[in-house]
Amino acid sequence: MIADGVVVETKDGIAENTPGRTAEAVTLETVAGNHVVLDFGKKRFALYAHFKPGSVRVKVGDRVKRGQVLGLVGNTGNSTEPHLHVHVSDAASPLGAEGVPWAIDTFEVQPAKETSFKKVTRELPLEDALVRFAP
Repeated sequence: MIADGVVVETKDGIAENTPGRTAEAVTLETVAGNHVVLDFGKKRFALYAHFKPGSVRVKVGDRVKRGQVLGLVGNTGNSTEPHLHVHVSDAASPLGAEGVPWAIDTFEVQPAKETSFKKVTRELPLEDALVRFAP
């Protein structure tokens, strides 16, 4: 999780997609799949999307801490393979808000087509990079 916040929206119970196949009948209500939206204050919200069905561990109104598990990585909504989609925006709506810039404090990344990880700070990973976070 990016920062401490308050849970303002959750959705759970959307079925998993078949890996490698395009999701069927995705709507504005299901595009993010099973998800959690956090309010950080100052018009900053984060969406964590595509959780595994039945795995969302928080509810609206919960105060959550950085590093707390919100759910398990899944393949729900507009998704073709298991992954965690994260974005920060100026409103709580998964699609009805404007994205805002943000950076991750510290993480390790294995860029696409490389075999080793390197530690980076205050960046965002590039497309197709494998990321791991220190405990």
